[in-house]
Amino acid sequence: MIKTKNIIPATPVAPRRESNWDRLTEVYRYEGAVSLLTRAVKKFFKSIIQVDQFVFTTRNLSITNSEIKARVPLEIRLLRIEEAEDFAATFNQSVDRIRQRLVEGDQCILGIVESQMVHCEWFLVAATIHQVPIEQSGLALVINPGDVYSLSAYTLRNWRGNGIAAEVAAVKHQFLKSLGCSRQFTYHRGDNVIGARSFGAKNGRNGGAKRTVWVISFFRSRWRWIFGATSDQSFNLVCSRHSGMRRYEPLAFISTCSSLGLWW
Repeated sequence: MIKTKNIIPATPVAPRRESNWDRLTEVYRYEGAVSLLTRAVKKFFKSIIQVDQFVFTTRNLSITNSEIKARVPLEIRLLRIEEAEDFAATFNQSVDRIRQRLVEGDQCILGIVESQMVHCEWFLVAATIHQVPIEQSGLALVINPGDVYSLSAYTLRNWRGNGIAAEVAAVKHQFLKSLGCSRQFTYHRGDNVIGARSFGAKNGRNGGAKRTVWVISFFRSRWRWIFGATSDQSFNLVCSRHSGMRRYEPLAFISTCSSLGLWW
């Protein structure tokens, strides 16, 4: 017989909230006075003016990719709705949100090693003309029926560096091509180095187009100036805060908003 022992659970103690002074002391101790001053200046000016860069890329899905293999045996397939709980636990996400995304039409392709989910990539295949809002930019990207929008990709930290993302992307490319899709869209922020490597360069090498948009925000995005958001046959960027499919022309946009008071 296994003897058991009554264990009295410890009274939960709320974690001590870190004060601003504690944070300042930590930065000064480990990074030095110059870093502390730089952070302070950046934080001050960020409340007044913030400059963001958004890089949009397309990928030509009609091009045949060379076969890519990861350094570990990999199973690749789509996420099923009954796996929402396991997925949420693995990638620390909300179960209800995962189920909602799948019901709304988003799809997720998985990279699985030894029955464990280690990589996921969300994407949307547009059935109708669809506007994809671009966070913190005031813009939306318009995609046509049959176009694909890559939403996000993530590999668990312990499995990075094994070529898993590259093989999953290659398999997804062939899958989308078999559905008759012709273009894949995505974007990343200019300060997202990982996103630039995984999406930007990869898409540019596959017959795709690239567009860089600069957004200058004043007083915590109360007003914005947008440069480079012109629409053409490669990209259709519109204002996500107002109705209609109004196209952007950089100088005309600034002068029109100034005269009509359409800053937001």
